[in-house]
Amino acid sequence: MSTPLTIPEWVGSTLTHGAFLLYADKVLAAYVGVGLDQINLTAIGMQLTEAIDVMRLAVNRQRSFDETSTVAESDNDRDALAFVLWHAWNHLQRLSSSNPLTPHVKTLHSEMTAYKGVWNHELGKETTEIKGWRGDLSTDANRAALAALGLDKIADALWAANTVTDAAMAERDSERGERAAEKAAGTTPELRKAVSALLVKAAKRVNAVYDFDPDNEHAATAIQNVVGIIEHYKQIASEAKHRKGDEPEPEPEPAPEAQG
Repeated sequence: MSTPLTIPEWVGSTLTHGAFLLYADKVLAAYVGVGLDQINLTAIGMQLTEAIDVMRLAVNRQRSFDETSTVAESDNDRDALAFVLWHAWNHLQRLSSSNPLTPHVKTLHSEMTAYKGVWNHELGKETTEIKGWRGDLSTDANRAALAALGLDKIADALWAANTVTDAAMAERDSERGERAAEKAAGTTPELRKAVSALLVKAAKRVNAVYDFDPDNEHAATAIQNVVGIIEHYKQIASEAKHRKGDEPEPEPEPAPEAQG
């Protein structure tokens, strides 16, 4: 079997990180498919496999981090609920002594006054204080008082929001640690550069193997398959460039009307 083709030293520099990973995966699969040992590519193939996997982790971690709910959003929820819970109770202190709700307001006095302004505190401190507030209000008498005042559902929503915020903070801190470790190993562009260098090295090696032995059907098949993959991704890169350069910018959305 013979072929006039050689693998070009093309690494898809204009491809997105996601498309580049798919391209690199397919090229590696083409080499593995004919047998790395048959095309003198065992060592390079192992290096390429590792480099692609490391880059994939970096890209996937970036996507995960981008999609993670922000701590600010969940903290905003609990701030609003804590504010409403405390101020609703505080406003009810204006009730007359003869009002049937007044005893319930007085029941909660110490637990409420102790947590005034909790919504303005630092994130971690607020989390801890709301946990304490929940504990203080969890007695049967306090739960009954909250229910009598119509504040039990707001309190339950606050406890739930605090749990969500606490989890979001833990996830954020964990993600930051992982991203710091990733940064130490190399940024995504640096990792992509390493994969690109190995793709070029592999192409040169397979081309050399076939040039030395034109009867090596494994090398010929690998060359044909990889050339086909490259042509496919060149087309993808070209179409993406065309869309980016020729498509008009979308018209801006009209500003929402102010609500009266």
